[in-house]
Amino acid sequence: MNHVFSGSLGCFFSLLLLCSCHPEYSNEIKTNLEAVSTGTLNKDNAGNCLPITVVGTYLAGIPLADSDYLQLDVRINHPGKYLITTDTVNGYWFSASGNLTHTGSVSLRLIAQGIPLSPGTNTFNIFFDSSICQAFVPVGIYVIPPAVYTVQGAPGSCTNPVLAGNYLKGMPLDSSNQVILLVNVSVPGKYTLSTNSSDGFGFSAAGQFFNKGLQMMVLYAKGTPAAAGSYVFTLRGNASACSFTVAVTGP
Repeated sequence: MNHVFSGSLGCFFSLLLLCSCHPEYSNEIKTNLEAVSTGTLNKDNAGNCLPITVVGTYLAGIPLADSDYLQLDVRINHPGKYLITTDTVNGYWFSASGNLTHTGSVSLRLIAQGIPLSPGTNTFNIFFDSSICQAFVPVGIYVIPPAVYTVQGAPGSCTNPVLAGNYLKGMPLDSSNQVILLVNVSVPGKYTLSTNSSDGFGFSAAGQFFNKGLQMMVLYAKGTPAAAGSYVFTLRGNASACSFTVAVTGP
């Protein structure tokens, strides 16, 4: 029992001696963690900022991601924590932070954040320590790509068409006159659909698909039925087409 106690006590004093012999080790770690990095944004001998690389796609109204950033070089005079930011322009900005452990030239990536509000070329001021440089970021107009889809039932009769509204001879049609059809979207995007015109009226729709898969499509009628009877309409979308029938009654 005494032997065990003596051994434990010896380990305690050994550890205490080791810590007391190297007080500067813990102080050095503490100093590095608390130090703030100093340096400059890379410039030439005349003091002009070196070119900064703009990476990513910047479109008005589209949120920015980690793939959108500024790539630049800085010269570190004293390692430590760093924060490099830009001002906010047109609804977005760039920033980078971390801890640098060595001096010299370092390549850093400033990640974009926010959403560009309008198209044009934006000028950003980049701040690090006491140095300032500029970056020029072009923002484009977002163009919705065309959707890729097929109408269900093609190339024959449309699958389960649902007609709404009254179709009366000589009565102008309005927004209550609709047909609901099924489409299968493989690539979301904008669309424009229409049928042929028969008996003085037809159906059409325009908009945007936001998701893939099977979904309903509402087409609105326009025109005035000229005579009572049954009329066949063919809907064409992309490379597919299907048909449905509308019955027009007397007044």
